[in-house]
Amino acid sequence: MTDWGQAGFIGGVGFGTVLVVLIVLALVVWLAGIIINRTHRGGEKPESK
Repeated sequence: MTDWGQAGFIGGVGFGTVLVVLIVLALVVWLAGIIINRTHRGGEKPESK
């Protein structure tokens, strides 16, 4: 017989883990974008023709 309490717990832990991993990845990409913009902001300006 299926223990639905344990099945729900395992599903909840899996869902929570995926959510945490996605949040961490979003923060890493956001911080990388900020760092890249700061390093390129002081560079040369594009030439207009």
